[in-house]
Amino acid sequence: MDEVWVALTWSAHGEGTAVQGVYESREAAFECLKGEPNMTVYVGEDGFVHGRPKVERLVREWPRWGWGVKWVPEKWAVATPEKVRRRAPVTQAE
Repeated sequence: MDEVWVALTWSAHGEGTAVQGVYESREAAFECLKGEPNMTVYVGEDGFVHGRPKVERLVREWPRWGWGVKWVPEKWAVATPEKVRRRAPVTQAE
């Protein structure tokens, strides 16, 4: 195997970025991201797997100075191929 697919999710502005998994195929990464709650998953023109919220919730709040509006952070996703750089496990001595 010369290539793996790394699936990532994040909230607005890259906050809470997390690796969801490393997969041997684009299809496996697609299935992983499809399992995320409130996620629409598709393959973009670039050939990568992309995920976006099915619904972005708008929340109204009552601050001291009047009505305000803010977006609730939702998760976004991408899975991209990465070249395998090493096949042997890394040891403590290295």
